[in-house]
Amino acid sequence: MVCFAAGALGALGACATRAPGDQVLQVHNRSKLSITSIQLSDCGGRLNAGRELLEQAITPTSTRNIALPSTCVNLLATNSRGQIAGEQRDLRMQPGASWTIR
Repeated sequence: MVCFAAGALGALGACATRAPGDQVLQVHNRSKLSITSIQLSDCGGRLNAGRELLEQAITPTSTRNIALPSTCVNLLATNSRGQIAGEQRDLRMQPGASWTIR
């Protein structure tokens, strides 16, 4: 369920299989460090007990499209130093959603 994008809009043709009802979240890394992990969990679940979404780091100034379920989710992004780079709680996906990590 991960998509790779070179530009701000990205090409969805490079996506792995998306489940019916999934929405695409554009993740923009505007920090100085690579984002090495994005964990997904249900809103009722523990945030750090999530499923890994990234197969490859998001380098600084890069954008990655990630397919997410339209249900309520939590996201936790970690950088290359192992620090929390960003967090989204109780996120309900909408078409055209984006997340900028600074």
